[in-house]
Amino acid sequence: MSFLLNIYLPISTFITSYAKEHLIKAINNNRERFMYCDTDSMHLFGTIEEVKGITIHDKTYGAWKHELTFNDFIYIGAKRYAEKDIESGKWDI
Repeated sequence: MSFLLNIYLPISTFITSYAKEHLIKAINNNRERFMYCDTDSMHLFGTIEEVKGITIHDKTYGAWKHELTFNDFIYIGAKRYAEKDIESGKWDI
Protein backbone atom coordinates (compact mmCIF):
# COMPACT_ATOMS: atom_id res chain seq x y z
CA MET A 1 0.00 0.00 0.00
CA SER A 2 2.85 2.44 0.69
CA PHE A 3 3.97 2.23 -2.94
CA LEU A 4 0.80 4.13 -3.96
CA LEU A 5 2.02 7.24 -2.16
CA ASN A 6 5.12 7.37 -4.35
CA ILE A 7 3.10 7.17 -7.56
CA TYR A 8 1.02 10.24 -6.73
CA LEU A 9 3.84 12.33 -5.24
CA PRO A 10 4.67 14.12 -8.54
CA ILE A 11 1.01 15.02 -9.06
CA SER A 12 0.60 16.47 -5.57
CA THR A 13 3.89 18.34 -5.94
CA PHE A 14 2.75 19.87 -9.24
CA ILE A 15 -0.63 20.92 -7.83
CA THR A 16 0.97 22.53 -4.77
CA SER A 17 3.56 24.35 -6.89
CA TYR A 18 0.91 25.60 -9.30
CA ALA A 19 -1.25 26.88 -6.42
CA LYS A 20 1.73 28.66 -4.85
CA GLU A 21 2.57 30.31 -8.18
CA HIS A 22 -1.04 31.49 -8.48
CA LEU A 23 -0.96 32.89 -4.93
CA ILE A 24 2.40 34.65 -5.40
CA LYS A 25 1.22 36.30 -8.64
CA ALA A 26 -1.92 37.53 -6.87
CA ILE A 27 0.17 38.93 -4.00
CA ASN A 28 2.55 40.69 -6.42
CA ASN A 29 -0.39 42.23 -8.31
CA ASN A 30 -1.74 43.63 -5.04
CA ARG A 31 1.48 44.12 -3.05
CA GLU A 32 0.61 47.64 -1.87
CA ARG A 33 -2.53 46.27 -0.15
CA PHE A 34 -1.29 42.82 0.86
CA MET A 35 -1.61 42.03 4.58
CA TYR A 36 -1.48 38.24 5.09
CA CYS A 37 -1.76 34.93 3.26
CA ASP A 38 -2.13 31.25 3.96
CA THR A 39 -1.96 28.31 1.56
CA ASP A 40 -5.48 28.98 0.24
CA SER A 41 -6.28 32.60 1.09
CA MET A 42 -5.03 36.16 0.83
CA HIS A 43 -5.98 39.15 2.97
CA LEU A 44 -5.96 42.55 1.27
CA PHE A 45 -6.69 45.93 2.84
CA GLY A 46 -9.38 47.96 1.07
CA THR A 47 -12.39 47.15 -1.08
CA ILE A 48 -12.77 44.43 -3.70
CA GLU A 49 -13.10 47.06 -6.43
CA GLU A 50 -9.39 47.84 -5.97
CA VAL A 51 -8.20 44.23 -6.42
CA LYS A 52 -5.93 43.71 -9.45
CA GLY A 53 -5.21 40.63 -11.55
CA ILE A 54 -7.58 38.11 -9.95
CA THR A 55 -11.20 37.10 -10.47
CA ILE A 56 -13.48 37.31 -7.44
CA HIS A 57 -16.65 35.22 -7.45
CA ASP A 58 -18.23 32.92 -4.85
CA LYS A 59 -19.14 30.07 -7.20
CA THR A 60 -16.87 30.26 -10.25
CA TYR A 61 -14.25 27.51 -10.33
CA GLY A 62 -10.75 28.94 -9.97
CA ALA A 63 -11.97 32.34 -8.76
CA TRP A 64 -11.24 33.84 -5.35
CA LYS A 65 -14.05 34.19 -2.81
CA HIS A 66 -14.56 37.51 -1.02
CA GLU A 67 -15.22 36.79 2.66
CA LEU A 68 -14.65 40.04 4.54
CA THR A 69 -13.89 43.73 4.04
CA PHE A 70 -12.07 45.01 7.11
CA ASN A 71 -10.95 48.42 8.38
CA ASP A 72 -8.82 47.37 11.36
CA PHE A 73 -6.58 44.36 11.88
CA ILE A 74 -4.12 42.60 14.18
CA TYR A 75 -1.67 39.99 12.87
CA ILE A 76 0.32 38.05 15.46
CA GLY A 77 1.56 35.12 13.40
CA ALA A 78 0.51 32.27 11.13
CA LYS A 79 -3.22 31.57 11.56
CA ARG A 80 -3.28 34.04 14.48
CA TYR A 81 -5.04 37.22 13.42
CA ALA A 82 -8.16 39.34 13.90
CA GLU A 83 -9.89 41.67 11.45
CA LYS A 84 -12.72 44.13 12.11
CA ASP A 85 -15.61 43.84 9.63
CA ILE A 86 -16.50 47.18 8.01
CA GLU A 87 -20.23 46.36 7.79
CA SER A 88 -20.97 44.88 11.21
CA GLY A 89 -18.16 46.45 13.23
CA LYS A 90 -17.46 43.03 14.78
CA TRP A 91 -14.04 41.44 15.05
CA ASP A 92 -13.48 38.24 13.08
CA ILE A 93 -10.93 36.24 15.05
